[in-house]
Amino acid sequence: MHSAPPSGGGSLSLNLQWLIDRCARQFVEQGTWPNERELLREGAKAGFELDDFFYQPTSRDFLWRRDHDGVIVSVAGLAHATIAAPLLADLLRFVRLCVLIYFGEGDDAPKVTADLLRSSLGMDEITIDRLFKLFSSTEYFLTAGGSSQSPTQWEYFISDLIRKFKSATNLADYFGARSQIVEPLPLPAPVLAPEFDITSIGVSFATPADVLFPNLASGVVDNKPSASINEENDLVVFVTWAHETDEWQASVLTFTNLLRAEGFDAYVDLYYKNRPTDWQLFGTRWIEKADVVLIVTSRAYARRWASEGPTGTGAGVAREAITLRQLFTEDQEKFLHKARVVLLSGVEVKDIPRDISHLSWIRVEELTSDGIDAVCRHLTGEDEYPMPEIGPRKERGPRVVTADPSSTESDQDLTPEDENGSEVTIGEADITHERPDGLLELRVPLNGNITPAWEQCFQNVSTSTSGSLSLVMSSPRIIGRFVFWNIEARDVEGAMTHIQRRVEDANTRYRGCLARQAELTVRAQAESEERAERLKAARDRLKSSDT
Repeated sequence: MHSAPPSGGGSLSLNLQWLIDRCARQFVEQGTWPNERELLREGAKAGFELDDFFYQPTSRDFLWRRDHDGVIVSVAGLAHATIAAPLLADLLRFVRLCVLIYFGEGDDAPKVTADLLRSSLGMDEITIDRLFKLFSSTEYFLTAGGSSQSPTQWEYFISDLIRKFKSATNLADYFGARSQIVEPLPLPAPVLAPEFDITSIGVSFATPADVLFPNLASGVVDNKPSASINEENDLVVFVTWAHETDEWQASVLTFTNLLRAEGFDAYVDLYYKNRPTDWQLFGTRWIEKADVVLIVTSRAYARRWASEGPTGTGAGVAREAITLRQLFTEDQEKFLHKARVVLLSGVEVKDIPRDISHLSWIRVEELTSDGIDAVCRHLTGEDEYPMPEIGPRKERGPRVVTADPSSTESDQDLTPEDENGSEVTIGEADITHERPDGLLELRVPLNGNITPAWEQCFQNVSTSTSGSLSLVMSSPRIIGRFVFWNIEARDVEGAMTHIQRRVEDANTRYRGCLARQAELTVRAQAESEERAERLKAARDRLKSSDT
């Protein structure tokens, strides 16, 4: 096995150089990154033992990083690869084009598009694909939101940070400007592959290491998502919220601290409050990089999400909302898996922004380890009530119903509130909301005075769903003044018919309850009067005997 001296001296270790070259080759040739197991196995076959450094925490401006997409090599790493120089030259051409567009006239929102790379720079589909994957991951600061149909068909706004690259005419300039945004690694100067002629692209690597990669004492603090991820739980969690009161800020901070204590790589803007930070890009960057975004909603959050409130306040929340809406438009399935709404103590359901009211929400009543248990389970996918195995199915004969619906369930005790009930009708169904499991959430408003007794009658109705609905294992439920039912798309019409019949049956049962209650009241009153008469007769007899 080859030895693995630490990097940072005159050259990279043989192990690290092999790793970077292997990852860069696959990315340049195939547009993908190799996975961890591939590298460990191939490295062992080639005589390189990667375990010595592979599981160590990686630095901010990484050479390589273990990620969901594989082992990613950053631009700092690609600069040391023996195959990536042409790609870096194309990256520099892309940056120069962005600079020209940004400083051009007549465009308040400068954009760069894949079509522009084809027409202006003559780039092919493979190059456009690779550049897209670079500026959407390691070079994230070059763009500031946009949209993409594919890695070769996209348009993105150019970030204001591009101004730092105005004078970057070679890679040395590029890395110098980059070091003002991303905290760099102290690395040796990269060496090109001998067979590549650097003069053919006009890019020079002949720059001392202390210029190309300034040391970490530069004082520039990076506020991008950390590359180091908890080894036991690789979820990166970002907490988005709206500033309100000092007490609310303390609650959000405590909530995020508890998540980290429970093993989650969780972040909130408060961690960067006293660092030099580009707040214009902060939330957008984190939403794009995080695996899960926890929306800690509040009344202020809902207002700012809806672009309400004083001008100039809550701008960060508004930008984060735009990013979340854009993600929902581009990939709804990814959005539904990524976003969760959290209600801390004192926050009501009505404080959830309307646009995301259909998302799953999690209640946190107390800020303790036990209090955030439901949040942790949502993040890990651990069920609180595991589903049991399916048992053998039993045969059941027909059930004969002889009782009149109005006479059943009618002798239950009614409260004064129940006696003030009225006939209930259904209103026009609300729009259906698609759930992560593919079902639709049907919401039907109820009109009338809904009492606990009427609601109990509704739940006890056994109206058959066979023949009209395909989803017969679920049942509608009442929450507030709405009937909710998770159904399949083809069942909307049948579900509305079923709910209508169920409401009519519940009305019949409820009238029976009221009639029964009235009968019991009359009977009780008669019995009371009879007892009073008997008592009076007994007193009269006693008085007569005394005389």
